[in-house]
Amino acid sequence: RQKSTAHTEVRVLIRCDGGAALGWGHVIRCLSIADALREEQGAFVQFLTQGDAAVLERIRSSRFRVQPLDGAADESEQIAAACESLAIDVLFIDVRTDLTRAALARLKAKVSRVVVFDDASERRLAADFAIYPPAPQVAHLDWTGFVGELLAGWEYVPLRKAFSQTYQETARERILVSFGGSDPEGSTMRILQGLVD
Repeated sequence: RQKSTAHTEVRVLIRCDGGAALGWGHVIRCLSIADALREEQGAFVQFLTQGDAAVLERIRSSRFRVQPLDGAADESEQIAAACESLAIDVLFIDVRTDLTRAALARLKAKVSRVVVFDDASERRLAADFAIYPPAPQVAHLDWTGFVGELLAGWEYVPLRKAFSQTYQETARERILVSFGGSDPEGSTMRILQGLVD
């Protein structure tokens, strides 16, 4: 495959979107992955996103480079240009855009590995790795033509460090309530109030 061999570190491009309108789930889980890649593998990580200003600031505050995606230009061409200019080894895709299977197959020629997350579109069939939570819907997808590796289960759910820490056990029960990163409907507070009552 056509890529530079001048570097020794793994170079990763993460393509994800998020913000007040889209929610923060994709961005937060990608930041968790980026943290692990940087800390455990010493990887170079760059984000390519159509996220809003708050998303850009959140990524930068985590000390990662981020390039805003031009919504008026072709998505696959922008990904290809970033892969070439940065000599990317691994491409992570975590979006709900109309990026096609054919476009992803062309991008595979520019990198060593392509990884998709929780992706029900046909482009998942062009990936080297397809990663999912333990959802029953995954088994019902048509995997005809897929030659990559399917990884589905709790062990593949990316979590922030705060959730992997060990806490001293107490007699009180702990309940995690989450409606995503932005919760535009305010569901979290209604559920918490119901638990208190």
